[in-house]
Amino acid sequence: VLIVGEGAGDSALIKYLCDARSISGYQIEDAGGVSRFGSYLKGLPARPGYRKLRGLVVVGDCDDQPEASFQKISKEMKKAGVPHPD
Repeated sequence: VLIVGEGAGDSALIKYLCDARSISGYQIEDAGGVSRFGSYLKGLPARPGYRKLRGLVVVGDCDDQPEASFQKISKEMKKAGVPHPD
Protein backbone atom coordinates (compact mmCIF):
# COMPACT_ATOMS: atom_id res chain seq x y z
CA VAL A 1 0.00 0.00 0.00
CA LEU A 2 1.37 3.38 -1.03
CA ILE A 3 0.57 6.54 0.93
CA VAL A 4 1.30 9.74 -1.00
CA GLY A 5 1.41 12.97 0.97
CA GLU A 6 0.93 16.36 -0.62
CA GLY A 7 4.39 17.47 0.43
CA ALA A 8 7.41 16.44 2.46
CA GLY A 9 5.87 17.65 5.74
CA ASP A 10 2.70 15.62 5.23
CA SER A 11 4.70 12.50 4.41
CA ALA A 12 7.00 13.03 7.39
CA LEU A 13 3.99 13.28 9.72
CA ILE A 14 2.48 10.07 8.33
CA LYS A 15 5.80 8.27 8.68
CA TYR A 16 6.16 9.52 12.26
CA LEU A 17 2.64 8.36 13.17
CA CYS A 18 3.22 4.92 11.62
CA ASP A 19 6.55 4.57 13.45
CA ALA A 20 5.09 5.77 16.76
CA ARG A 21 2.23 3.25 16.52
CA SER A 22 4.41 0.44 15.11
CA ILE A 23 2.36 0.35 11.92
CA SER A 24 4.28 -1.25 9.06
CA GLY A 25 3.66 -2.41 5.52
CA TYR A 26 3.18 1.01 3.97
CA GLN A 27 5.40 2.86 1.54
CA ILE A 28 5.25 6.60 2.21
CA GLU A 29 6.21 9.22 -0.37
CA ASP A 30 5.36 12.80 -1.23
CA ALA A 31 4.04 14.25 -4.47
CA GLY A 32 5.94 17.53 -4.18
CA GLY A 33 2.86 19.73 -3.78
CA VAL A 34 -0.83 19.62 -4.58
CA SER A 35 -0.29 20.72 -8.18
CA ARG A 36 2.01 17.74 -8.73
CA PHE A 37 -0.36 14.98 -7.62
CA GLY A 38 -1.57 14.47 -11.20
CA SER A 39 1.85 13.95 -12.75
CA TYR A 40 3.01 11.87 -9.77
CA LEU A 41 0.02 9.54 -10.09
CA LYS A 42 0.33 9.34 -13.89
CA GLY A 43 3.91 8.14 -13.47
CA LEU A 44 3.08 5.28 -11.10
CA PRO A 45 2.45 2.62 -13.79
CA ALA A 46 6.00 3.05 -15.10
CA ARG A 47 7.54 2.24 -11.72
CA PRO A 48 8.88 -1.20 -10.81
CA GLY A 49 6.45 -3.09 -8.59
CA TYR A 50 3.41 -1.11 -9.71
CA ARG A 51 1.45 -4.28 -10.46
CA LYS A 52 1.95 -5.39 -6.86
CA LEU A 53 0.36 -2.21 -5.52
CA ARG A 54 -2.66 -3.21 -3.43
CA GLY A 55 -3.87 0.23 -2.45
CA LEU A 56 -3.24 3.94 -2.76
CA VAL A 57 -3.92 6.58 -0.12
CA VAL A 58 -3.64 10.25 -1.12
CA VAL A 59 -3.21 12.74 1.74
CA GLY A 60 -3.30 16.53 1.65
CA ASP A 61 -3.78 19.27 4.19
CA CYS A 62 -6.64 21.76 4.14
CA ASP A 63 -4.62 25.01 4.21
CA ASP A 64 -7.55 26.71 6.03
CA GLN A 65 -9.85 25.97 3.07
CA PRO A 66 -10.89 22.32 3.32
CA GLU A 67 -13.37 22.31 0.43
CA ALA A 68 -10.98 24.08 -1.97
CA SER A 69 -8.12 21.75 -1.01
CA PHE A 70 -10.32 18.70 -1.50
CA GLN A 71 -11.40 19.93 -4.94
CA LYS A 72 -7.78 20.60 -6.01
CA ILE A 73 -6.67 17.11 -5.04
CA SER A 74 -9.73 15.51 -6.66
CA LYS A 75 -9.03 17.46 -9.87
CA GLU A 76 -5.41 16.25 -9.90
CA MET A 77 -6.54 12.65 -9.40
CA LYS A 78 -9.03 13.01 -12.24
CA LYS A 79 -6.28 14.37 -14.54
CA ALA A 80 -4.21 11.29 -13.71
CA GLY A 81 -7.07 9.00 -14.68
CA VAL A 82 -7.35 7.32 -11.28
CA PRO A 83 -10.55 6.86 -9.27
CA HIS A 84 -11.30 10.07 -7.44
CA PRO A 85 -13.87 11.32 -4.95
CA ASP A 86 -16.40 13.93 -5.95
